[in-house]
Amino acid sequence: MLAAAAVAVLLLVAPASQAIYSVGEIPNGSLVKKDGSSSVYYFADGGRYVFPNERTFFTWYDGFDSVLTVMSNVLSSIPLRGNVTYRPGVRMVKIQTDPKVYAVDAGGTLRWVNSESVARTLYGSDWNRQIDDVPDAFFVNYVVGEPVNAAADFSPSQVRARVGTIRENRTATPVPSAPDPVDPEPAIPDPVEPVPPTPPVLTITSGRLQTSDLVYRGAFRLPASPDGMGWEWGGDAMTYYPNGDPSGPADGFTGSLYGTGHAWNESVSEIAIPIPRVSAGKNPEDLNRATTLQGFADVRGGLFNPLNEIIRVGIEYLPAQGSQTSGKLYLAFGQHFQEGGSAQLIPSHAWCELDLSHLNTRGPWWVDGENIYAVNDYLFSIPEDWADAYVGGRMLATGRYRDGGWSGQGPSIYAIAPWDYGNPPAARTHIQPVALLQYDTSYDSDALFSGTARTMDNYHHSDTWTGASWLTDSSGRAAVVFAGTKGFGDYWYGDINGPCEDCALQRGWWSDRMDGQMIFYDPNDLAAVARGEMEPWEPQPYATMDLTPYLYRRSSAQEMFRVGAIAFDRTHGFLYLFETLADGDLPLVHVWKVN
Repeated sequence: MLAAAAVAVLLLVAPASQAIYSVGEIPNGSLVKKDGSSSVYYFADGGRYVFPNERTFFTWYDGFDSVLTVMSNVLSSIPLRGNVTYRPGVRMVKIQTDPKVYAVDAGGTLRWVNSESVARTLYGSDWNRQIDDVPDAFFVNYVVGEPVNAAADFSPSQVRARVGTIRENRTATPVPSAPDPVDPEPAIPDPVEPVPPTPPVLTITSGRLQTSDLVYRGAFRLPASPDGMGWEWGGDAMTYYPNGDPSGPADGFTGSLYGTGHAWNESVSEIAIPIPRVSAGKNPEDLNRATTLQGFADVRGGLFNPLNEIIRVGIEYLPAQGSQTSGKLYLAFGQHFQEGGSAQLIPSHAWCELDLSHLNTRGPWWVDGENIYAVNDYLFSIPEDWADAYVGGRMLATGRYRDGGWSGQGPSIYAIAPWDYGNPPAARTHIQPVALLQYDTSYDSDALFSGTARTMDNYHHSDTWTGASWLTDSSGRAAVVFAGTKGFGDYWYGDINGPCEDCALQRGWWSDRMDGQMIFYDPNDLAAVARGEMEPWEPQPYATMDLTPYLYRRSSAQEMFRVGAIAFDRTHGFLYLFETLADGDLPLVHVWKVN
């Protein structure tokens, strides 16, 4: 079973080896890495297996001399099959939330060593230095077997001799063992003293990007449509495609953007990116206008027909993953109300092709075990090295903020990898997520009535977080950024004038003031969540960026939904943001450069 979070071991010294160009050239039982990467996997029987950390790796190997280098497309075609467990009989393990110490037997079987005297007999007088702490997230890779009540129940040396390779261990099962001969030690009374947790061996740390690192470059307009059903009232989802517009001008704005148009149907179009301009008077007429590369298409493929009221949508491009042969547009769809038992409570995720005339939309899939309101809106990509290190290669982040706190009282993030479940996964497949950010829902503990609700700092039920991206720069600094409209002052359910039931005006959650804003989260906090060192509700924004100086539209201090989706060009460092209804009924696209 894949763990909730897994890492590929990072090479300390990259071995030199000739690159392999096909899966057929890889011998069974080999260590492999991608050309240009330091992440190492175990290859067997057509699949690859992840080492959760270096401690696991070094129970099987002394070093990296035998690692084979394979071409990137070859490695991506090999499906992930699971995580490697500790070699049996080498070291004992425990988890942070359980004081029990376990011997590792064949087949990833954990056997509780139920007394210190038994541990001392089996592993010697320094037994307590032969225990590794396994993060709770990796405990699911193991099975719990019979306890070791006496030294005669388990032999470390015999199981090491019987299980010499990872491939053998995958199918091995525990067998009765004779005890290893050791010098007798005086018995010490039970129980076993808990061993302090061992800090994780592998971490990827990064400095924080600051708001001052985002340099505003201007904005541009979107193509108008004759029927008012194109980009008008659009801007709910957007993604950057690095290979788009290949014949475009060499103006520094390469690639293209896919985005959603009118909110009634959320169709998708692809545009070329013009040079953004700054208008001192905030006049859209001063700006360049994008051109259409692919016209609007309904990407839903009939999979989300029950959704018809205040639709929520996310799109994100990723290059080919797993056994895919081409990049995909990943899709998430939801709506305002999706209560249990309703026809609208349906799976949320899918993918389609980049050619909008031949979409071949496949899905839908569930994000397993999670609140539907917390997963079916924005999508964004997670840097590959971070995803390999902390979430088992899950490079796709999904989440949603649903007003009123139904999704959680702040934004959410879950890491997923649909490609691990097939190409494509069967319809209604349950995709296992890793939670990286999740606050209490208002069902759990409503911030309006409880001082103990675990919420985002300065939370309002009227907040709307509509887009997210994982920003990076060339020096390794990073931030996970959410864009949306933030409430200030008091907040209430009613209309713009105050609480009401039979409201004369637009009913919903309101605040005294609503401003466009971006909030910045530290990826190191999300890594701590993935490692089990922080709870998903503990990370908080470390910086906020007021978007008011940049936005063109401001009809009132209480204007809802001022900001739409965002997208990030990781190669060139450009951040794109939709400002809704800023050019008549059309959105504008604002552009920042990560300095």
